[in-house]
Amino acid sequence: MSDKPESFLERWSRLKLEPESAQSDAGKPDDEAPALPPIEELGADSDYSAFMHPKVDPGLRRAALKKLFSSERFKSMDGLDVYVGDYSNPQPLAAGMVALLRHAAGVLGEEVKKPESETASGLTHDESGTSAETDTSNAPSPDSNDKGPAVA
Repeated sequence: MSDKPESFLERWSRLKLEPESAQSDAGKPDDEAPALPPIEELGADSDYSAFMHPKVDPGLRRAALKKLFSSERFKSMDGLDVYVGDYSNPQPLAAGMVALLRHAAGVLGEEVKKPESETASGLTHDESGTSAETDTSNAPSPDSNDKGPAVA
């Protein structure tokens, strides 16, 4: 080699061309599991890095991590946990809000379904908000399978 210091790319290229076995032997630590402190003596300020060694039993590693994350440092909420609530059971909308949503759909030109409570009573609401009784004598029953006039 020359007296000139090796650049980053030259070093990278040289290491890529060397056999992998020569690279792995150079900086390889011993494969023995490190001495571990008893889990009962671990605290929030203890060093848990020894439990992350690949030779440590996974059950022992889980027990150490359980001890670490059960400390008060990790139990406190930081105010940024906005999605921890249960959003699977939403609260029903208030009647006033539902009326506003129906009005908005009508303004946007979308067809609005009437709730079953209004259609079952036979009352409809016109544009002015007054109730009128609907004529359902010529309407087909919901159980009929009438697809319209037959074409011959």
